[in-house]
Amino acid sequence: MSEHAAASWRSLLYVPSNRPRFVAGAVARRADAVILDLEDSVPQEQKAAARAGLPAAIETVAQGSGDVLVRVNRNWSDLVPDLAATVHPAVAAINLPKVDDPGVVRVVSEMLDELEAHRGLEPGHVRIFVRIETARGVRRIDDILGASERVVATAIGTGDLAIESRLAPDGDGIRQAFLEVTLAARAAGVRPLGLPGLIVDFSDIDAFRRLAEEARSLGSRGAPCIHPSQVPVLNEVFGLQHAEVEAAREVVAAFEEAAREGRGSLMHQGRFIDVANYKQACRTLEQAARQQERETA
Repeated sequence: MSEHAAASWRSLLYVPSNRPRFVAGAVARRADAVILDLEDSVPQEQKAAARAGLPAAIETVAQGSGDVLVRVNRNWSDLVPDLAATVHPAVAAINLPKVDDPGVVRVVSEMLDELEAHRGLEPGHVRIFVRIETARGVRRIDDILGASERVVATAIGTGDLAIESRLAPDGDGIRQAFLEVTLAARAAGVRPLGLPGLIVDFSDIDAFRRLAEEARSLGSRGAPCIHPSQVPVLNEVFGLQHAEVEAAREVVAAFEEAAREGRGSLMHQGRFIDVANYKQACRTLEQAARQQERETA
Protein backbone atom coordinates (compact mmCIF):
# COMPACT_ATOMS: atom_id res chain seq x y z
CA MET A 1 0.00 0.00 0.00
CA SER A 2 1.35 3.40 -0.94
CA GLU A 3 1.98 6.09 1.65
CA HIS A 4 -1.31 7.86 1.06
CA ALA A 5 -3.56 4.93 0.04
CA ALA A 6 -5.48 5.01 3.33
CA ALA A 7 -6.30 8.65 2.58
CA SER A 8 -8.70 7.46 -0.12
CA TRP A 9 -10.83 5.25 2.15
CA ARG A 10 -14.29 6.83 2.10
CA SER A 11 -16.23 3.56 2.32
CA LEU A 12 -15.11 0.25 3.83
CA LEU A 13 -17.59 -2.58 3.31
CA TYR A 14 -17.58 -5.48 5.78
CA VAL A 15 -18.20 -8.88 4.17
CA PRO A 16 -18.32 -12.27 5.95
CA SER A 17 -15.27 -14.09 4.62
CA ASN A 18 -17.07 -17.45 4.84
CA ARG A 19 -19.91 -16.42 2.50
CA PRO A 20 -18.58 -16.81 -1.09
CA ARG A 21 -21.68 -15.24 -2.64
CA PHE A 22 -21.29 -12.10 -0.54
CA VAL A 23 -17.54 -12.00 -1.21
CA ALA A 24 -18.08 -12.20 -4.97
CA GLY A 25 -20.81 -9.55 -4.83
CA ALA A 26 -18.60 -7.12 -2.95
CA VAL A 27 -16.34 -6.69 -5.97
CA ALA A 28 -19.01 -4.72 -7.84
CA ARG A 29 -20.03 -2.46 -4.93
CA ARG A 30 -17.37 0.22 -5.60
CA ALA A 31 -16.33 0.47 -1.97
CA ASP A 32 -12.89 2.00 -1.49
CA ALA A 33 -12.03 -1.01 0.65
CA VAL A 34 -13.60 -4.39 1.34
CA ILE A 35 -13.02 -5.82 4.81
CA LEU A 36 -13.15 -9.60 4.78
CA ASP A 37 -14.45 -10.45 8.22
CA LEU A 38 -13.12 -13.32 10.31
CA GLU A 39 -14.55 -11.90 13.54
CA ASP A 40 -18.16 -11.10 14.50
CA SER A 41 -19.93 -12.35 11.37
CA VAL A 42 -18.25 -15.78 11.50
CA PRO A 43 -19.50 -18.23 14.17
CA GLN A 44 -16.77 -19.74 16.35
CA GLU A 45 -17.28 -23.22 14.94
CA GLN A 46 -16.70 -21.88 11.40
CA LYS A 47 -13.62 -19.76 12.04
CA ALA A 48 -11.09 -22.43 11.06
CA ALA A 49 -12.91 -23.05 7.79
CA ALA A 50 -13.12 -19.29 7.16
CA ARG A 51 -9.35 -19.00 7.60
CA ALA A 52 -8.78 -21.90 5.23
CA GLY A 53 -10.92 -20.20 2.59
CA LEU A 54 -9.42 -16.74 3.12
CA PRO A 55 -6.82 -16.89 0.30
CA ALA A 56 -9.57 -17.55 -2.26
CA ALA A 57 -11.67 -14.72 -0.82
CA ILE A 58 -8.69 -12.35 -0.99
CA GLU A 59 -8.04 -13.23 -4.62
CA THR A 60 -11.70 -12.64 -5.46
CA VAL A 61 -11.89 -9.20 -3.83
CA ALA A 62 -8.52 -8.20 -5.29
CA GLN A 63 -10.11 -8.31 -8.73
CA GLY A 64 -12.03 -5.15 -7.85
CA SER A 65 -10.77 -1.58 -7.60
CA GLY A 66 -10.83 -1.29 -3.81
CA ASP A 67 -8.22 -2.21 -1.23
CA VAL A 68 -8.46 -5.56 0.53
CA LEU A 69 -8.51 -5.60 4.33
CA VAL A 70 -9.12 -8.45 6.75
CA ARG A 71 -10.76 -8.09 10.16
CA VAL A 72 -9.01 -10.54 12.46
CA ASN A 73 -10.15 -11.78 15.85
CA ARG A 74 -8.78 -10.17 18.99
CA ASN A 75 -8.40 -13.25 21.22
CA TRP A 76 -4.89 -14.66 20.81
CA SER A 77 -5.96 -18.23 20.06
CA ASP A 78 -7.69 -16.99 16.90
CA LEU A 79 -5.55 -13.92 16.21
CA VAL A 80 -2.30 -15.85 15.67
CA PRO A 81 -3.68 -18.16 12.95
CA ASP A 82 -5.72 -15.28 11.53
CA LEU A 83 -2.55 -13.27 10.91
CA ALA A 84 -0.84 -16.27 9.32
CA ALA A 85 -3.78 -16.63 6.93
CA THR A 86 -4.02 -12.90 6.23
CA VAL A 87 -0.52 -11.80 5.20
CA HIS A 88 -0.79 -11.84 1.41
CA PRO A 89 0.48 -9.57 -1.39
CA ALA A 90 -3.07 -8.35 -2.10
CA VAL A 91 -3.94 -7.46 1.51
CA ALA A 92 -3.41 -3.78 2.29
CA ALA A 93 -4.21 -3.85 6.01
CA ILE A 94 -5.72 -5.72 8.89
CA ASN A 95 -8.66 -4.38 10.84
CA LEU A 96 -7.61 -5.02 14.45
CA PRO A 97 -10.66 -4.90 16.77
CA LYS A 98 -11.05 -4.21 20.47
CA VAL A 99 -7.66 -2.55 20.87
CA ASP A 100 -7.16 -1.20 24.39
CA ASP A 101 -3.41 -1.68 24.87
CA PRO A 102 -0.53 -0.30 22.78
CA GLY A 103 1.42 -3.45 23.62
CA VAL A 104 -1.01 -5.48 21.54
CA VAL A 105 -0.32 -3.29 18.52
CA ARG A 106 3.42 -3.70 19.01
CA VAL A 107 3.21 -7.49 19.27
CA VAL A 108 0.95 -7.73 16.22
CA SER A 109 3.33 -5.49 14.28
CA GLU A 110 6.25 -7.78 15.18
CA MET A 111 4.27 -10.82 14.07
CA LEU A 112 3.56 -9.10 10.77
CA ASP A 113 7.30 -8.37 10.43
CA GLU A 114 8.06 -12.09 10.66
CA LEU A 115 5.28 -13.16 8.32
CA GLU A 116 6.21 -10.57 5.69
CA ALA A 117 9.87 -11.60 5.81
CA HIS A 118 8.95 -15.27 5.48
CA ARG A 119 6.75 -14.55 2.47
CA GLY A 120 9.08 -12.16 0.70
CA LEU A 121 6.94 -9.07 1.18
CA GLU A 122 8.29 -5.57 1.74
CA PRO A 123 8.50 -4.68 5.45
CA GLY A 124 5.40 -2.75 6.46
CA HIS A 125 3.35 -4.03 3.52
CA VAL A 126 0.37 -4.90 5.73
CA ARG A 127 -0.85 -1.86 7.65
CA ILE A 128 -3.13 -1.70 10.70
CA PHE A 129 -6.56 -0.10 11.10
CA VAL A 130 -7.27 -0.11 14.84
CA ARG A 131 -10.81 -0.26 16.20
CA ILE A 132 -11.40 1.28 19.62
CA GLU A 133 -14.28 -0.47 21.37
CA THR A 134 -13.71 0.01 25.10
CA ALA A 135 -13.41 2.94 27.49
CA ARG A 136 -9.83 1.84 28.23
CA GLY A 137 -9.03 2.03 24.55
CA VAL A 138 -10.41 5.56 24.29
CA ARG A 139 -8.37 6.72 27.26
CA ARG A 140 -5.16 5.20 25.83
CA ILE A 141 -5.73 6.25 22.22
CA ASP A 142 -2.58 8.38 21.84
CA ASP A 143 -0.30 5.53 22.94
CA ILE A 144 -2.18 3.05 20.76
CA LEU A 145 -1.84 5.14 17.62
CA GLY A 146 1.84 5.72 18.30
CA ALA A 147 2.65 2.06 18.96
CA SER A 148 3.57 1.20 15.36
CA GLU A 149 4.23 2.95 12.07
CA ARG A 150 1.90 0.41 10.52
CA VAL A 151 -1.14 2.15 12.04
CA VAL A 152 -2.83 4.16 9.28
CA ALA A 153 -6.44 4.51 10.46
CA THR A 154 -8.66 4.30 13.50
CA ALA A 155 -12.32 4.42 14.46
CA ILE A 156 -14.54 3.68 17.41
CA GLY A 157 -16.74 0.61 17.32
CA THR A 158 -19.94 2.32 18.36
CA GLY A 159 -22.02 -0.73 19.28
CA ASP A 160 -19.44 -2.52 21.41
CA LEU A 161 -18.19 0.72 22.99
CA ALA A 162 -21.73 1.72 23.93
CA ILE A 163 -22.38 -1.65 25.59
CA GLU A 164 -19.04 -1.87 27.39
CA SER A 165 -19.18 1.74 28.60
CA ARG A 166 -22.94 1.76 29.30
CA LEU A 167 -23.50 4.66 26.93
CA ALA A 168 -26.44 5.34 24.66
CA PRO A 169 -25.26 4.56 21.10
CA ASP A 170 -26.74 7.83 19.84
CA GLY A 171 -25.90 9.96 22.89
CA ASP A 172 -23.39 12.65 23.81
CA GLY A 173 -21.05 10.16 25.50
CA ILE A 174 -20.45 8.29 22.26
CA ARG A 175 -19.94 11.59 20.44
CA GLN A 176 -17.33 12.62 23.00
CA ALA A 177 -15.47 9.32 22.54
CA PHE A 178 -15.73 9.74 18.78
CA LEU A 179 -14.21 13.22 19.00
CA GLU A 180 -11.38 12.08 21.29
CA VAL A 181 -10.40 9.32 18.88
CA THR A 182 -10.79 11.59 15.84
CA LEU A 183 -8.60 14.34 17.31
CA ALA A 184 -5.99 11.79 18.38
CA ALA A 185 -5.94 10.44 14.83
CA ARG A 186 -5.34 13.93 13.45
CA ALA A 187 -2.54 14.50 15.94
CA ALA A 188 -0.92 11.17 15.03
CA GLY A 189 -1.27 11.68 11.28
CA VAL A 190 -3.56 8.70 10.69
CA ARG A 191 -6.95 8.65 8.97
CA PRO A 192 -9.94 9.23 11.29
CA LEU A 193 -12.84 6.99 10.32
CA GLY A 194 -16.20 6.00 11.71
CA LEU A 195 -19.59 7.38 12.70
CA PRO A 196 -20.67 9.02 15.99
CA GLY A 197 -23.73 6.81 16.32
CA LEU A 198 -25.43 3.63 15.19
CA ILE A 199 -28.00 2.92 12.48
CA VAL A 200 -29.60 -0.50 12.80
CA ASP A 201 -32.27 -0.03 10.13
CA PHE A 202 -30.44 -0.55 6.83
CA SER A 203 -33.45 0.67 4.86
CA ASP A 204 -33.31 4.13 6.47
CA ILE A 205 -30.73 5.58 4.08
CA ASP A 206 -31.70 9.17 4.93
CA ALA A 207 -30.85 8.62 8.60
CA PHE A 208 -27.59 6.98 7.59
CA ARG A 209 -26.73 9.93 5.37
CA ARG A 210 -27.43 12.40 8.18
CA LEU A 211 -25.15 10.44 10.51
CA ALA A 212 -22.39 10.34 7.88
CA GLU A 213 -22.70 14.09 7.32
CA GLU A 214 -22.45 14.67 11.07
CA ALA A 215 -19.36 12.45 11.16
CA ARG A 216 -17.71 14.47 8.41
CA SER A 217 -18.49 17.73 10.22
CA LEU A 218 -16.79 16.27 13.32
CA GLY A 219 -13.64 15.30 11.45
CA SER A 220 -14.18 11.77 10.15
CA ARG A 221 -13.04 11.11 6.60
CA GLY A 222 -14.73 7.79 5.91
CA ALA A 223 -16.54 4.93 7.59
CA PRO A 224 -17.02 1.18 7.57
CA CYS A 225 -20.46 -0.15 6.70
CA ILE A 226 -22.19 -3.53 6.66
CA HIS A 227 -24.74 -3.14 3.87
CA PRO A 228 -24.01 -2.48 0.17
CA SER A 229 -26.68 0.23 -0.02
CA GLN A 230 -24.60 2.35 2.36
CA VAL A 231 -21.51 2.41 0.13
CA PRO A 232 -22.63 5.11 -2.36
CA VAL A 233 -23.76 7.32 0.52
CA LEU A 234 -20.33 7.14 2.15
CA ASN A 235 -18.56 7.72 -1.17
CA GLU A 236 -20.63 10.84 -1.77
CA VAL A 237 -20.53 12.30 1.74
CA PHE A 238 -16.82 11.70 2.30
CA GLY A 239 -15.73 12.27 -1.30
CA LEU A 240 -13.86 15.35 -2.41
CA GLN A 241 -16.19 18.07 -3.62
CA HIS A 242 -15.69 19.71 -7.01
CA ALA A 243 -14.93 23.07 -5.38
CA GLU A 244 -12.19 21.49 -3.22
CA VAL A 245 -10.48 19.97 -6.25
CA GLU A 246 -10.67 23.17 -8.30
CA ALA A 247 -9.27 25.21 -5.41
CA ALA A 248 -6.36 22.76 -5.09
CA ARG A 249 -5.64 23.04 -8.82
CA GLU A 250 -5.52 26.83 -8.55
CA VAL A 251 -3.12 26.68 -5.59
CA VAL A 252 -0.80 24.26 -7.41
CA ALA A 253 -0.78 26.34 -10.59
CA ALA A 254 -0.20 29.63 -8.73
CA PHE A 255 2.58 28.25 -6.55
CA GLU A 256 4.40 26.60 -9.47
CA GLU A 257 4.24 29.83 -11.44
CA ALA A 258 5.66 31.73 -8.46
CA ALA A 259 8.41 29.11 -8.10
CA ARG A 260 9.43 29.61 -11.72
CA GLU A 261 9.83 33.30 -10.88
CA GLY A 262 12.07 32.44 -7.93
CA ARG A 263 9.47 33.01 -5.19
CA GLY A 264 8.70 30.52 -2.42
CA SER A 265 5.40 32.04 -1.36
CA LEU A 266 2.66 34.26 -2.71
CA MET A 267 -0.72 35.80 -2.05
CA HIS A 268 -3.52 34.08 -3.97
CA GLN A 269 -7.09 35.40 -3.80
CA GLY A 270 -6.34 37.06 -0.48
CA ARG A 271 -4.71 33.95 1.00
CA PHE A 272 -1.04 33.41 1.84
CA ILE A 273 0.31 30.33 0.05
CA ASP A 274 3.61 28.65 0.91
CA VAL A 275 5.16 25.23 0.32
CA ALA A 276 3.02 23.57 3.01
CA ASN A 277 -0.18 24.74 1.28
CA TYR A 278 1.26 23.58 -2.03
CA LYS A 279 1.99 20.08 -0.71
CA GLN A 280 -1.50 19.81 0.77
CA ALA A 281 -3.03 20.85 -2.55
CA CYS A 282 -0.92 18.24 -4.34
CA ARG A 283 -2.18 15.57 -1.93
CA THR A 284 -5.76 16.68 -2.62
CA LEU A 285 -5.22 16.27 -6.35
CA GLU A 286 -3.64 12.84 -5.82
CA GLN A 287 -6.65 11.80 -3.75
CA ALA A 288 -9.01 13.14 -6.40
CA ALA A 289 -7.20 11.10 -9.04
CA ARG A 290 -7.52 7.92 -6.96
CA GLN A 291 -11.18 8.69 -6.34
CA GLN A 292 -11.81 9.16 -10.06
CA GLU A 293 -9.91 5.98 -10.92
CA ARG A 294 -12.04 3.92 -8.55
CA GLU A 295 -15.29 5.44 -9.75
CA THR A 296 -14.50 4.68 -13.38
CA ALA A 297 -12.94 1.22 -12.85
